[in-house]
Amino acid sequence: MELARTFRFRVSLRRAPQIESGSGRPGDTPGGAPLGDGGFQEVSGLDLEMDVQELLEGGRNDGVIRRVGRAKYSPLVLKRGMFYGGAGGGLSLGISASASASVGAGIGGGGAGLSASASASLSLGVGTGGGGGGVNRELWEWLQGVTSGVRPVARYDGVIEVLGYGQDVVATWVFDRGLPARISGPRLDAKTGDIAIEELQIAHEGLRLVAS
Repeated sequence: MELARTFRFRVSLRRAPQIESGSGRPGDTPGGAPLGDGGFQEVSGLDLEMDVQELLEGGRNDGVIRRVGRAKYSPLVLKRGMFYGGAGGGLSLGISASASASVGAGIGGGGAGLSASASASLSLGVGTGGGGGGVNRELWEWLQGVTSGVRPVARYDGVIEVLGYGQDVVATWVFDRGLPARISGPRLDAKTGDIAIEELQIAHEGLRLVAS
């Protein structure tokens, strides 16, 4: 047996169908239009809690009766770096090398001469492409659209997959009909060189661990 690791995972957000809330549990493989590219660096909030009901029985002072209550879900918290720039950005790496050598010998005029020369060069270049454009806005536009009155409200189902060695999926969580509860931009500080991080909180209607 092997332990699952937390540093290899992927997140997929897919547009949920427009159905009445509570009319039935969606499937385990959301198939709507995607939101973003799923490149998140941190996921938290994979929590499921049951609200246990307590009943006090008359005449019994040494214990309580506990009944099954409703499930309670924490908001999912997704964090990622803020990307900007479109086509044209990227990483380029170039290596070139050349070498030459020559040896000549001659005898003439009562004398002898020997000459030798060698040269070698190595160049290594690393560069990043330019690429303009502002930061990706799709997460902000989701919440901005909901709060500004765009209807129908855009809800998204999601799949969170934990990967083992290679591309094998070892754990899969699915959540249903997510709404954007909060989005936070980066903390800006001119004294540091930190990467700008944005955070999205999603309130959803159900979370379950399914077969991978």
